[in-house]
Amino acid sequence: MNRPITDAAAGRGPADRLIAELGLVRAGGRLRVAGLIYTYRCTIGCRHCGFGCRPGRPDVHQTTAQVLRNLRMLHELGRVVHVAGGEAMLYWDDLAEALTAAHEAGLAPHFIETNCSFAADDAAARRRLEFLASRGLAGVLLSADPYHQEHVPPERFCRVRRIAREIFGQANVWCTDAPDERIGEFAAIARDERRLRAHVREHPPVIVCTAYQRLRGYLDDHPVAEMPLEAGWGRRYATPDCMVEWSAETMWEIHIDPYDNIQTNCGIILGSVTRTTPRAVLAAGPENANWVAGELARRGPVALAAVLRERHGVAAPARAHTKCSFCYEIRRVLHGMWPAMAGPAELYVP
Repeated sequence: MNRPITDAAAGRGPADRLIAELGLVRAGGRLRVAGLIYTYRCTIGCRHCGFGCRPGRPDVHQTTAQVLRNLRMLHELGRVVHVAGGEAMLYWDDLAEALTAAHEAGLAPHFIETNCSFAADDAAARRRLEFLASRGLAGVLLSADPYHQEHVPPERFCRVRRIAREIFGQANVWCTDAPDERIGEFAAIARDERRLRAHVREHPPVIVCTAYQRLRGYLDDHPVAEMPLEAGWGRRYATPDCMVEWSAETMWEIHIDPYDNIQTNCGIILGSVTRTTPRAVLAAGPENANWVAGELARRGPVALAAVLRERHGVAAPARAHTKCSFCYEIRRVLHGMWPAMAGPAELYVP
């Protein structure tokens, strides 16, 4: 049974009502998501990370004032709102303060993402999950796969999943339904190079950031004109352009990071919340935020590479593993030239 939301949350908008009706997972799939990247720092360093998160990243996270301002903006979008990272629970005391303030202001996010590394025992897991429920969150998203279980003991994920379903209800816990035995197998896959290679080839992630550095070697490369139009995680483009990732109607996620950047998932900065809002960016069309976004959205990374070659003498690679890995190689150059558009550094500096 879905956990009922509070009266205060019910007044925020249709996302809350849909979560109450369908559960967090189905509502998120229907409305898409908007998130706070609370920090780029993480307790672990997954090989597939699309945000370059790891323990050694700068010790920076959103303040309570940022969280309140940014949640207010994100709730205006009518999407399902979440807090992610990195690992937001790395800064538990500060996060708890921010979530308490958000709840009191009627701005609680709908869910938080975690890699479950905090759950050393049942008591620790229950304490944090009950706190989240008491602060108006509808549920949680829990990560599990060979990349996470290379670092996080499988039993920690299984523990959090079991207790979270008890507290929030199964429809409000966004995670794999794989049995506990399969979660344990994820760790074995991570330790076996042959099995990991097969896993990457069968289920390729988006080859950007850490995944570009650490996983592209498991895939075949191709001449750029023949590279697969893969976006990762089973998504495949039908055309060379990337409009599906940029259109306000189809963009899966828009988020605000600790440096006040408004971004999509690909590390192209669409603006700053010190000067605009996510709502304004979506209304104007994310593809119109800057010339890089426009080029990628309307013509794709091969066309963007041609612009850089013709205007700035930048040579593009002749081969690539996927459309997204080629785009990332081009954007690494862009980061060095226009870091205010291709950034922040965490997504581009190894």
